[in-house]
Amino acid sequence: MGIAKWVIGFLFLYVKSGICLDPYSYKSFDFKKIPEQQLNKIIHAGEGLGLTPVFVKNSGSPFLGINLVLSDAFLNSKVIFKYDVKGSFPINKVLSFPKFNALHFSLGDNILAIYFSGISPPLIYSLAKAINSKKKAGIYWSPIKSAHAQACPVEASSLPELRGVEKLSQASLVSSIAQCARAGKQGAYDSTIGTYKSVTSSLSKERDRLFSDPKKRIGEYLSFLGDGLEVLWDFSKNIGSAITDFEKTKALLIRKYGEFGKQISEFYSSLSNMTANQKLEATCLMVGSIGVDVLIAALTAGAASPKVALTMGRLVFKMKKVGNIIAKSKLLSFGLLANMSSRMIAKVESIIEAGQEKLLMQNMEATGCEF
Repeated sequence: MGIAKWVIGFLFLYVKSGICLDPYSYKSFDFKKIPEQQLNKIIHAGEGLGLTPVFVKNSGSPFLGINLVLSDAFLNSKVIFKYDVKGSFPINKVLSFPKFNALHFSLGDNILAIYFSGISPPLIYSLAKAINSKKKAGIYWSPIKSAHAQACPVEASSLPELRGVEKLSQASLVSSIAQCARAGKQGAYDSTIGTYKSVTSSLSKERDRLFSDPKKRIGEYLSFLGDGLEVLWDFSKNIGSAITDFEKTKALLIRKYGEFGKQISEFYSSLSNMTANQKLEATCLMVGSIGVDVLIAALTAGAASPKVALTMGRLVFKMKKVGNIIAKSKLLSFGLLANMSSRMIAKVESIIEAGQEKLLMQNMEATGCEF
């Protein structure tokens, strides 16, 4: 009788855990880049449902193994895309898992997976239908500004158009951070700073275990994916608070993110003399410089790689310089200054201190710069 109870109890836990309810698997969780034309169709189809790309750049997230993440204006929903999946799963049928629902459907000669939460299956079906429509999607114009890239002697700002941030609600501010996280260069994964593999974290270890597991269960992968995205969602909320009230958020950043939290706190300390609008632009610059994949690893490890720490140090130094210039100049924009090299910023600072700001403006205007 005791053995029978033990068996029944074991089966109950087995069923409750979802293991036996997850017969679906992939041959690989690895990242596959999606063709640009198909990516544009997905983004346009999402716009029709009020969904905007957040966090993940168009080049995708190799760490998470996904191509794109869409959400609504208040980040209540998550719609994630993974391209070219192969394995054992039904097509055109919604599968339910603890973290997300999943829908797989044909996109040309490949299978596209959509994982979603906070949005109804009928809307996802309509999204899939729009993606598969034969209607051509025009060129996708992102909210990321990139003007005068050739004419200006400094890098053009790749930050969103941000106006009146002081009046934004906290929810809108968090959403803006999520959107601008996809701005700028490829970031750390592209070897500018170092890959996520240089940061040892619990999520990195889970990824290594999961991606090498021969079973490749979809439910386990979605659990890992949910944890990774939750880190970004939570980070956006905390950073939104840091922009509006840094002193109250400082201790939280250090408590949650350890040594990396201290580096983030130092970064926001350097922005003390800036407006909320400028702080948001600086946040975009920070996240874009690090890259989302490395950011996830650093946040879950509580420490960043030496290269990331060095980059944070350089950003702090740069923001202090930019803050000093903005305090003395009413003409130069944050976006222009933030995208200058440190050497160029030092020159601008010396020109401003010498009282030659108007001459600087004339020279910059002649070369086609926006300020």
